[in-house]
Amino acid sequence: MLRDQKAKLRVASARLLVDNLPVAIFGTWAVATAFLFMLFNDFPRHLLMGWYVAACVLTVIRYLHYRQISASPLTTSTVNPILNRLTFYSICSGSIWGILGYSVVSLDRPLVSVILLMIFTGLIATASATMSHVVKIFVTFVLFSMVPTAFKFYTLSEPQYYWICALIFLYIITVLIASRGIRKSTAQAIELQFQNLDLVESLTEQNIKTEAALQEAQRASKAKTRFFAAANHDLRQPLHSLGLFTATLASQVENPEQRRIVDHIDNSVKSLEELFNSILDISALDAGTLKVHKQHFNIKDYFDRIAPDLSELAKEKNLYFDVAVGDHVVYSDPTLLHRIINNLAVNAIAYTETGGVRIVSEIVGPNLQISVIDTGKGIADEQVHAIFDEFVQLNNPERDRTKGLGLGLSIVQRITDLLDIELNLQTKAGEGSAFHIVLEGGNPALANADSDTFFASEHSLDGQFVLVIDDEAEARLAMEGLLLSWSCEVMLASSGAEAVQQLEEYGQIPSLIISDFRLRVNENGGDAIHAIKQHFDVDVPAIIITGDTAPEQLREIDKLQLPTLHKPCKPAELKALLFALTN
Repeated sequence: MLRDQKAKLRVASARLLVDNLPVAIFGTWAVATAFLFMLFNDFPRHLLMGWYVAACVLTVIRYLHYRQISASPLTTSTVNPILNRLTFYSICSGSIWGILGYSVVSLDRPLVSVILLMIFTGLIATASATMSHVVKIFVTFVLFSMVPTAFKFYTLSEPQYYWICALIFLYIITVLIASRGIRKSTAQAIELQFQNLDLVESLTEQNIKTEAALQEAQRASKAKTRFFAAANHDLRQPLHSLGLFTATLASQVENPEQRRIVDHIDNSVKSLEELFNSILDISALDAGTLKVHKQHFNIKDYFDRIAPDLSELAKEKNLYFDVAVGDHVVYSDPTLLHRIINNLAVNAIAYTETGGVRIVSEIVGPNLQISVIDTGKGIADEQVHAIFDEFVQLNNPERDRTKGLGLGLSIVQRITDLLDIELNLQTKAGEGSAFHIVLEGGNPALANADSDTFFASEHSLDGQFVLVIDDEAEARLAMEGLLLSWSCEVMLASSGAEAVQQLEEYGQIPSLIISDFRLRVNENGGDAIHAIKQHFDVDVPAIIITGDTAPEQLREIDKLQLPTLHKPCKPAELKALLFALTN
């Protein structure tokens, strides 16, 4: 490992040297040219020209060698031969300057000798900056250029020149010592660069692994989503049929014992419906298809309608349930508000063991605050934010299904954001919780609670001709039984083409069409309804019933601009919608 690190350091040092070669090569050539003109009239020209030609030839050879080695990558196998050649060229360059120094220094040319020394010190300083990190090359250049010059000063046999010779050697020693610091700093810089490169490489590898893991997680998540959507749709179909069969059976059973059994079945179906509806709410919110339809309505009338079911739920746990809401008009979406109040109240009842739940109202300026207050366990401060996350349930390690899926409060928060309703929580561990929502005040003159189709009424559907399109035989039979119990005339079909054929034979246009969204052979309910309307050139009211919860499917359904119910749909809600569309 240490040997590899030294080899990498040697390669990096050689690369730095090669990068600096153009400065050294052309710098020495420029100085040589300047000396040519300086000595042209004071030195034998044939000797001077011979020296200059040698310097130029060496310059060309060194440049060509630089071009060769810079075009190829430096590796641990090629670095030593390259450094050996560079050392040889360094000896040649230093020797050329040493020969000039030995030849030029003379008692007859003291000024030229001093200038030569000054230029030599400049060359050595430049070499120190560009090549001192490679010891062998730097030392050979310094010695072969300076030692002959120092020796020439010594041979002049004048005491003052002895001192110049000594000063040259002192300068050489000082430069060599100083170069050690430069080499150390260069080595540290190269090592730091290696560390940075290793860090970048490590981070790159980690990013690649993370990206691969993320892609794998996304693929798994998409596969899980597709499976969950398909399973959710397929489970909703029989549950929808079961709910309709149960409602039909309930209308026909009179024996008290049999009625009790039917009620138990109905309660189980409703529990399942609530679980599936929670998932549907999340999907609809994700898809952005949950529409807001605000209206002015009386909040007291609203609670008079929903309180009995909640009171019965609390009674089953021996809890009290009180509603103290004044006679006030608010402006909101009653259907979405029902999801908020129902989720808060059901959640409060589920997590309260003693005492009970109260719903109270309070006027706050022009608005009305509704509070759902319980005497349950309360919530610790560090867990307050977590309760609004999906699938989070506090104090339910056994996953009691009566406490839902942990989606209720998540849905509440997301619907309040959708309606721009202020939601606040006051809680203390061991002392219960109070959820507050602030509703916009409404106009009493515009209040019309009866316009809300969410609340089922006992309107008659006698004699209405309803066409049911569904590719599931059980779903068709369940819907037929329920509609017949409401005194409707019913026609069943599994596709749009079959419906058109039967209507042609029957010779009558239906009062209303109820179609499943997902039919067979890539047909959907929108296609079937459009085919019927186009064939008979009529505009028949239509309803889409679907078990799909995937966001992309919900967006596709939303484009149809048709009233939509989701399986399993509540019979009372279906009846209210049928009456609204046919009257």
